[in-house]
Amino acid sequence: MKKIFSYVLPFLLIAFLMGCAPRFPMVESYYVTPAKWDRIPDLFALSPDGEYATYPDVGFIQLTTGEESRPHADYKNLNFEGYMGSDGLEAWSPDGRYFTVSTLYDDRTPGANRDPLYIFDNRERTAKKLPDTARLGVWWSPFNTEHFMAQYFYNNEYAGLGIFDTQGSLISLVNEEVDFRNETELRGNGNDLWSKALDRPVASMQTFVSKSFLPTNPPFPTPPVERSGLVIGSIYIDSFAYPMDYEKPKYRFPIMEDTPLNGNVGFIFDPTGKYVLLAQWQCADANFTHCTNDSVMNISNVTDTVFTLLDWRTGEKQEIFRLSKIGDGYVAGSAPVAWSADGSTIIIGRHNSQSVVLKIKYP
Repeated sequence: MKKIFSYVLPFLLIAFLMGCAPRFPMVESYYVTPAKWDRIPDLFALSPDGEYATYPDVGFIQLTTGEESRPHADYKNLNFEGYMGSDGLEAWSPDGRYFTVSTLYDDRTPGANRDPLYIFDNRERTAKKLPDTARLGVWWSPFNTEHFMAQYFYNNEYAGLGIFDTQGSLISLVNEEVDFRNETELRGNGNDLWSKALDRPVASMQTFVSKSFLPTNPPFPTPPVERSGLVIGSIYIDSFAYPMDYEKPKYRFPIMEDTPLNGNVGFIFDPTGKYVLLAQWQCADANFTHCTNDSVMNISNVTDTVFTLLDWRTGEKQEIFRLSKIGDGYVAGSAPVAWSADGSTIIIGRHNSQSVVLKIKYP
């Protein structure tokens, strides 16, 4: 019996250690970036390696130093004739080779492309304008196929969402909803899940507001008082295509249901597509998980911003960080919330202070 136990003991220890091993990505280190920008937070892109952020007009900011640069200024064939500026819809390909920017042109001609796309090849150091069939924003495939999604125009009229190559040639339309839960390999890109087999987004996280009212005691009055203040709703992963019924998609997976939404700073997929990152306020009012004061945002009531990872298939959760760990008192998180394509970096904005950068380690 002792001999049998001596053989079994090592396997029991291995099983125990495996059970104790972290199953979620962890925050290895963090810092407050000296980079400052007073531009619209949504007009933001994080480089694939998590070292740079962008801002409109094709400028880069190094997060560790705050230094600004314009590395594309001397690229060949760069010609922004009639250029009025960037609308901020900028994006890197996941391998960092390509960088795209959606621009603004004051062209009053009927049917004119006022939002042309430019693509920069960082290997060849060239730039070019894409055909007018692809317009207004780029979402790169996270599978390094050099394909991206953009708005598709046919005969100068909007015709849906298309998948394009780096020459701007249309590959396919994103016009059919599929059951993303049956896809064997998915990856995340912001709010979207991409399928490897289809090389296109097949799902997107959406919020759905069910009711809003000013809270009283008890928290949810009966009948509800339909006034702005507390917003009750749900976060879903919905199948994605164009056109589609966004209130009733063919396939839907709940992340959070019938919950206050006021305190949600942001929610995105991690690059592997396995986890959802939730950034949420905690508030001094213990009776509510929201921060409002008679329909006016009251960040003085925010006591912390908590980062939670959710395995959306299993429902397992784990808290990974709180802004209070920084220790400078600026605990009200804000946009942007982004995760670098290589998985190494998360960045989150803060009200009245610089953004926080989290360096991530996967198990």
